[in-house]
Amino acid sequence: MDPTLSLLVGPLGQSFRIFKEYGMFPKNVNFFEFSDELYERYYKVIGMPSCKLFLFVPVDFTGKTEAEIETVKDQYIIENYKELPTVTEIEKREMLKAVEFVLKMTESLPHNASDQERITRFLNLYPMFE
Repeated sequence: MDPTLSLLVGPLGQSFRIFKEYGMFPKNVNFFEFSDELYERYYKVIGMPSCKLFLFVPVDFTGKTEAEIETVKDQYIIENYKELPTVTEIEKREMLKAVEFVLKMTESLPHNASDQERITRFLNLYPMFE
């Protein structure tokens, strides 16, 4: 197996499901640590978490102020929290590494190529992630 592809086993490989599903690459700003209320709900249903948990909010926050991000994030979570992916701190870090990897593997595309164009190109190069 190509050594670079070995990076995609496990959490990194799982990141591609989210990339494809939402058609975007997450940025650090897309992850929000659980609120006390969400940790409480998690504890009641699943038990005590062993690490920090984050919700992935698939919204393009480009050009938004911190206040706008907070408002949009809060509203999005209220409306969609049951469907939002929950990730651990390690999974979050691995997703961000996977983004870097895909960007590197698709650097032949124009600089202004969309995330969806890069995802499509990557999947054409590595169809095993289809």
